[in-house]
Amino acid sequence: MAVPLFCALERHQEISIKFAVTQPDKKANKNILTESSIKQEAKSLGIPVLQPTSLSDKNFYQTFLDADISLCVLFAYGSIIPALLLDAPPLGWVNVHPSLLPAYRGAS
Repeated sequence: MAVPLFCALERHQEISIKFAVTQPDKKANKNILTESSIKQEAKSLGIPVLQPTSLSDKNFYQTFLDADISLCVLFAYGSIIPALLLDAPPLGWVNVHPSLLPAYRGAS
């Protein structure tokens, strides 16, 4: 669900994606690092990818602020977003989730 939405946003003429934020690469079969589908798609579109180990990281927060983001779209991130980040974009955040929150949180 995340990749088709990401691609639709990227194709929209009035939307400029500054970067994609995704979880750090994870080890999968045979201890090989595996990239998230969002990272793969962003790279193929030439969109920068950020993979902070913590969303509370000061360097990540400064990068986020410096990007002058108006609105954030969140889908399938898997971590709680710190209040400092939630308060940063003037238009706020849109959380896209395939099920009713909070009753069916996670990979429901």
